[in-house]
Amino acid sequence: MDDVIEQGSFVICPVCIGGGLKLRLMDGLKRGLPILVHKVSARGYDCFHGQPYFQVYESPESFESGLKNIVEYMKANTAYKEEILTTYKQYFSFKAGVSRINRIIENIN
Repeated sequence: MDDVIEQGSFVICPVCIGGGLKLRLMDGLKRGLPILVHKVSARGYDCFHGQPYFQVYESPESFESGLKNIVEYMKANTAYKEEILTTYKQYFSFKAGVSRINRIIENIN
């Protein structure tokens, strides 16, 4: 799957039931790719909601709007990959995971 994602400019996740494929969003984010995702599959990615590179849709109209927003964002921001990677690492790096676990453990006592 890595080879396919490496060739892309952004990720579209049309999954509107279940959620197994939504884990592929991580593959795109860790490569600095913008995401267009159905609202069902956007669950669990709250830290990206509202970001110009993470567009959530639920209708044909919001899909079109989200896609246009991503294209405009990519054209206007030549450093978009770095921006996406910074946010990704802030929430999903090993260090961030250790910090979350430490906070959970501290709250147990």
